[in-house]
Amino acid sequence: MKYILPLSGLLVASQLFSQGVSTPLRNDLPEWARLMYLPDADPGAVEAAFNAYYATHRFVKNTHTQYYKRWKRDIGHAYIPLDPAQRASYPTDLRSYLDATDQLAATRAANWQCIGPIDWDHGAVDRSYAAGAAHVYTVEQAPSDGNIVFAGTATAGLWKSTDKGLNWTNVTKAMMVGEVLSVEIASTDANTVWFGAEGDLFKSTNGGANWAVVGDATFNAQQHEIRDIALLPGNDQVLFVCSDKGLYRSTNGGTSFTQVRPGIWQEIEFKPGTPSTVYAVEQTSNLTRFWRSTDSGLSFTQQTGGWPVPLATDEQERTEITVTPADPNVVYALCTGAADGGSGLYGIYKSTDSGTNWTFQCCGAGPAGVPSPANMNLMGWSDVGTDDGGQYYYDLALAADPANANSIQVGGVNRWVSTDGGATFTCPAKWSHSYKADYVHADIHDIRYYGAEIWVACDGGAFYSSNGGATFERRIHGIAGTDFWGFGVGGWTGSQVMLGGTYHNGTLLKDNNVYQNGWVSTDGGDGIRGFVHPQYDRRALSDYGYKTLSGDRLIPNGNSDWSREPNGSYIVGESSELAWHPNRAHTAFLGSGNGLWRTDDNGTSFSLVHDFGAKVTSIEVAFSDPDHIYVCTYPGWWETKKIWRSTDGGSTWTDITPSSAQLNGNVWVPYDIAVSAVDPLTIWMCRTSMYGNSPNLNGFVVYRSTNGGATWTNISDATLNGEWPTNISHQYGSAGELYIGTRRAVYRRNDATGWALWNAGLPAKVQSTRLLINYREGLIRNGTDRSVWESPLETLAPPVANFAVDNPTPTCNAPQVVFFDNSALNGNGAAWSWTFPGGNPSSGTGRTAVVTYDTPGTYSATLTVTDANGSSTRTITNIVTFAPFTATAPLAANAEDEMVVPQQ
Repeated sequence: MKYILPLSGLLVASQLFSQGVSTPLRNDLPEWARLMYLPDADPGAVEAAFNAYYATHRFVKNTHTQYYKRWKRDIGHAYIPLDPAQRASYPTDLRSYLDATDQLAATRAANWQCIGPIDWDHGAVDRSYAAGAAHVYTVEQAPSDGNIVFAGTATAGLWKSTDKGLNWTNVTKAMMVGEVLSVEIASTDANTVWFGAEGDLFKSTNGGANWAVVGDATFNAQQHEIRDIALLPGNDQVLFVCSDKGLYRSTNGGTSFTQVRPGIWQEIEFKPGTPSTVYAVEQTSNLTRFWRSTDSGLSFTQQTGGWPVPLATDEQERTEITVTPADPNVVYALCTGAADGGSGLYGIYKSTDSGTNWTFQCCGAGPAGVPSPANMNLMGWSDVGTDDGGQYYYDLALAADPANANSIQVGGVNRWVSTDGGATFTCPAKWSHSYKADYVHADIHDIRYYGAEIWVACDGGAFYSSNGGATFERRIHGIAGTDFWGFGVGGWTGSQVMLGGTYHNGTLLKDNNVYQNGWVSTDGGDGIRGFVHPQYDRRALSDYGYKTLSGDRLIPNGNSDWSREPNGSYIVGESSELAWHPNRAHTAFLGSGNGLWRTDDNGTSFSLVHDFGAKVTSIEVAFSDPDHIYVCTYPGWWETKKIWRSTDGGSTWTDITPSSAQLNGNVWVPYDIAVSAVDPLTIWMCRTSMYGNSPNLNGFVVYRSTNGGATWTNISDATLNGEWPTNISHQYGSAGELYIGTRRAVYRRNDATGWALWNAGLPAKVQSTRLLINYREGLIRNGTDRSVWESPLETLAPPVANFAVDNPTPTCNAPQVVFFDNSALNGNGAAWSWTFPGGNPSSGTGRTAVVTYDTPGTYSATLTVTDANGSSTRTITNIVTFAPFTATAPLAANAEDEMVVPQQ
């Protein structure tokens, strides 16, 4: 597939907000929200005001806090450069990147493949109360072939199904396309398709095998947010586009356009049976307007009879309309906004004369008002409509039954149904009632009828009903669109245990082959965290606590408290690592607030190692010497970020941040770090901007130090120009083998070569959240905004031996110590040889060993590991200290000191 690179709109910043988000500036908003909605909002000021506000106010989820998450996420996903010099060369640079991607695909087999999620196990007992796995904005079924369906997603481009959604294929994988808001399919030829994305209109005439940007020069000079695309019924050449740059009409299938009207346009519909009558909705200032054409869209006249007009202090900025063949004169309008002390639903309006006059239908006396049982707000989270607000400028959908003019479907956070023409509504299944047969995930963006069939697109995927909405089933199998904000993978026995917090869909968890479709959507909310214990591989940490995996989809996973959570954020560079001690199985470090904290009992309790006075983010404990610890800090958006080193286990710290001159300025950019497995003073760092398109880091991206950060060497090169990294990973045992994940790709380097693009098989645009190496299987995994991908390592390295103990201080009452192999070791030809001087037994050949000590003293141990790539030996002195019995010695072992031997 060849991507025709558009040159339009590149002089406009790309931070477009999905689905017509407006910017309310009411006086009752807290300061952080008012700052956020400013046209050129300063993220640093917003973040500081947000933190200050919630330091003294109880956090309650509402319209603005939900938008805050989306706003910060969009900052990190924008990719058209803000720097003028980079922006000027962006078309050429992007062409070079795509050419390099094509060349790599042509010269080597695809090494990356997706391992899910592409669906979830809806029958598992640990299914989330709001289960989902992909964020879908729109679903369109072909009029000429009901088996052909296209779905536009938030991060994963456009997908096609040829079996009515049972399976899906990504038809924009080779394109720089993430967010797709609108799709249209020709009425007589299912191979002719249009979609709007990334500021442009695309068209295919071969079912999505190839795409081209269409439109004339004037049309393409705009950076469009295309919110609706529609063909004039009976004429597949007359195409309408609703854009934030105007309402456009084409008479040649999109080759050229005439702007019918300027402004911001949200939706278009046609009168059933009379396609010359066209309806459209415009948004301007604090209101929407309804327009009608009677000459097939050549001209439009505003219709005002009964249409809502908010007061100057109110707002009504988003409207959906729908029609029905069951009564061609009927038009429904779902109007949202704020008035009379309430927000969310402004009103359901109905016209019975083709939009000339409108009547308020629901709810209460209207418009808006304070929600109550008599004045339901259909936009909120409650399934009885009694809460205020919602996300009505983000999630909104409306559809009327083609066979029953009184039956309409409303989508917001929840799905609502009316059978009396919009006078009253019920919610069949609340957004959190995933156990119900008519459940659909929260935050509905699109509802479409095709006879008795209904498609719903929402933040959890695509849902399908064949019986008019009586029951729904998910239909996303194959859509790799899970947007991971965190990602973790297990160790030797848990190499197929993965989990991560996701945007909209809670925590997605894979436990070997336990779950149908490979993964389960568990927990809830917008998860951020995901970690797996490297030794106790049946234990994993999410935003909802410390899980003990049951290994059975019909048996709940255990959940216990982890007393201090790592810092988590919706932006790159602000979340903390959970760094496990390489030699103590119950010891880990994490950043919580401004402190580096240590647990020695697997999270039951923590002690403060050091307060840095700034948020702790990336943490690395040296594999070869755990007294060497590296920490990155984040004091605030625009404040100087730091890298710190301790050589005494955290007692003292040295600032090792490169100078501003070495970094070429922009010292506010955060860092991610990696440490050599054999030399605690050899470290690498990459710069991980919060933005996806700023600042200009060309030539100043990645650095290496061989003296613990006392001095740094810039190892960037021109291959990384135009990239904004998100994380870095070092392959233990290799000669400086590095992998960097960026906002669109993965790059690789070792000591003998420069940086090289390493994305064969990946989508052209995929944001890496975290790269993690699985040494047992020789794989690297990439948790992304388009699910999880894995690849064989480019080159397998010799092993690096290491081991950990569960009980470094045995006693007479708890004399046993479990030794765990913690090596970087490949499973091909893996073998272990242990010696335990003074222990019983004194040697072993298994991956783990249980050793008993019965004489007070300090003991060492040695492990030699071998795989197909070589062998390695590690001796650790003072690994076990058996203390003499005293009256104050503990009489019972800590619960975490119980002998647990993982499966071999």
